[in-house]
Formats: sequence, structure tokens, C-alpha cells
Amino acid sequence: MKYLLELCLALIVAFAMTCDASAQQLTVPGGGPFGGPAPATLAPGPPVLATPVPGVTNGWLPILSNGLSTTVKTIKNQSGTLGGYFCYNPNASVVAYIQFFDVAGTVTLGTTLPIKSIGIPAASAGNLEWMMGVHFSNAIKVAATTTATGSTALGSAVDCNFDIN
Repeated sequence: MKYLLELCLALIVAFAMTCDASAQQLTVPGGGPFGGPAPATLAPGPPVLATPVPGVTNGWLPILSNGLSTTVKTIKNQSGTLGGYFCYNPNASVVAYIQFFDVAGTVTLGTTLPIKSIGIPAASAGNLEWMMGVHFSNAIKVAATTTATGSTALGSAVDCNFDIN
């Protein structure tokens, strides 16, 4: 039943289907031969497991960005997708905020509002992978500061790795 519920959730999100897990039935809107609903009965059975694997053609491109501070770095100078990051904050007592900007032109820290700002705890590292990525319409630019939307430099720069497409 657990796997059926997971399948239902995935199909509802992806295709706006309705699902009755107790009756083991999915209904696809407009999916029948004449535009009507097409019920599909699912028989219980062993779970089908899948592991997403990045493709060679459309996989993530790793970008090393050592020494990230208040000088805004362009990770990609056109639209793209951020798939993940790993950042190390060497500062002993200060949270480092990685600010992400979707701006084609000049970014002014403390004035230009980031679309994301992620805190990395003091003397720690942080990482995250977004399976489907976060889309940027104009460019992908980053900086590291002491506050989520500020412009103050950290005592020591942050070392980051970004995965983009």
C-alpha cells in the first residue's frame, strides 16, 4: 500500500490525476479513447524501485567557486538551472549567507534583493541537491555575506561548489 500511495502522489503531482489508493484505481483526466476518464486498475505486487541518474548530455556541470565573499561572482551569464551546492564556512563564530541572484546586469549587495539566501553555520559546511533544480531566467550570480540580504564581508571567504545546467 505504501508504494501505491507514493505512486499516486507522484502521478497526481505530475499529471493532475486522481487516485483512490484503497480501491487501487487511478483516473486520468481526458485519458479515455473518447476524451473521458480512463480508469486503470493496479494489482498489488512487488515494489518497482527507480533511481534517477543524471544524464551525460543534460547532467549537472560542477563549478568550483573558492574564496566567495562580497565580490559578486557570475556562475552562469545566461538563463540556467542551479542543481545543488556545497559550501564550507571557515569562520569560527559567524554564519555565512550565500546570496543567489537572478540578474543579468549589475548586482549591488545590500540593495539588490537575492532570490535565495542560504545560511551556512559557523565552522561548518552545508550542501543541498534539488533534483529538478532551481531555474534562473537571466543569470546565476552569488556572493557571501554576514546577513541574508546584506553587504558586509565575512572575516574569511567561503569555499563553494555549485552544480548548474
